[in-house]
Amino acid sequence: MVSGYRVKNYKELIFLLLQTILYLVFLFLDITGGSIGLSVGIKYTIIILCFCYALLAGSASKSIVFLLQAGLLFTLIADLFILVLDYYLYGVFAFILVQQLYSLRLAYITLAQRGGLPGSENNKGRVRVLTIYLKRLVVQFGIAVIVCLLVLFAGVDPDSLLVASVIYFISILTNTISAVRLACTDIHHKNNLLYGIGMLLFLLCDINVGLFNLSGFIAMPEDIYSVIYSYSSILMWTFYAPSQVLIAISSHYSEKRRI
Repeated sequence: MVSGYRVKNYKELIFLLLQTILYLVFLFLDITGGSIGLSVGIKYTIIILCFCYALLAGSASKSIVFLLQAGLLFTLIADLFILVLDYYLYGVFAFILVQQLYSLRLAYITLAQRGGLPGSENNKGRVRVLTIYLKRLVVQFGIAVIVCLLVLFAGVDPDSLLVASVIYFISILTNTISAVRLACTDIHHKNNLLYGIGMLLFLLCDINVGLFNLSGFIAMPEDIYSVIYSYSSILMWTFYAPSQVLIAISSHYSEKRRI
């Protein structure tokens, strides 16, 4: 057991060291106005490494770990569309799938906190998980519909990208609230703590994405927007990269649960 623990932390140390180096390099490039292409390549490499590291996680909690790995896979796809190919709508759709996978994962963890399931292949338990998830889904899409109607009444045309973005943001907002609540009520489980902090940073990234694109929906003085633009363009990935690193690391601390 001791040797296994050391190996896991050795891998984690190497992973963190490499990610920190990449993080500092792309921040330097972004702040100093360096090569955009190199910065994009480094950023996408960080996401690839996060997915690969999560794949190395054990199978103590198969459902919980698998859903996190699947979420990171679709994160990889989403960033390919947005960061590399500039297909924003497809990227947002992929991020919606990420948040739905994380929402289902949170449903598993929520039920596990209530005492777990009676068996690893118990259909009744899985129905209970699905019920929790569907309730979350109804709440998320219900709020998204209300927000879209408010946007429409405000005189803004809710095109497909805006509607998808609203659905995505409501999904990540509700997931982050749930993840932080789990981290606070289950502080002895390191995976919940890492995941909760990661989701919070993920949300802060998306808030800056919204600020970055604010001029497309709200008219504002050019000097004010230029300040918002310059800061948010840096802060997006300042929050996003560590969020994915923490989420990936959390997969290695998933306790064995009866799911």
